[in-house]
Amino acid sequence: MKVKIAIIIVGIFSIQFISSCCRGVKYYDFTKMDVQLSSDIIKQAENLTIGLFATDLKYISSNFSDFGFASSLAFDCDYGWGGMKYPFEKFEITSSSDFNNENSANDNLAHLFQIKKYLGNGEIEFVHISEIKLDDLRGDYFELMLSERPTIELTHNLQLKLTKSNHEEIVIETQDITWQ
Repeated sequence: MKVKIAIIIVGIFSIQFISSCCRGVKYYDFTKMDVQLSSDIIKQAENLTIGLFATDLKYISSNFSDFGFASSLAFDCDYGWGGMKYPFEKFEITSSSDFNNENSANDNLAHLFQIKKYLGNGEIEFVHISEIKLDDLRGDYFELMLSERPTIELTHNLQLKLTKSNHEEIVIETQDITWQ
């Protein structure tokens, strides 16, 4: 009888472990991003594109208090399907140099950038950052495009500051970018 009870208890714990371990990995978070430039020398007919991708992606899991199992023990789950745990609220891009007559060094240049938006069915388009809800971004990777060219100084070091809803800031600096 004791053996049957032990088998049943082990069976219940096994079923609980298998069925519940994926439910808590709904979100993802990160604290660092790397930058990838289309080029550090932008020729006359080219636009600057900036790819940003998370380098320390973590999937957020929660403990199931019913039997003390942690959902982070899952073998195979659809990690992060719920999006960022703390979505972006603010996006600032500044330059170390004067960009044009309206935008001096250290002014926010985000309004000059477009962001790649996925439309579905494999279609994409670049839209102005102001036209997209930042909390809808899949934040572990995205692309920005600057279609305007600087008119005052031609070499810029850009700083991107992304502020998440928990007020955490991610700061990324590019290498020097020169427009020809």
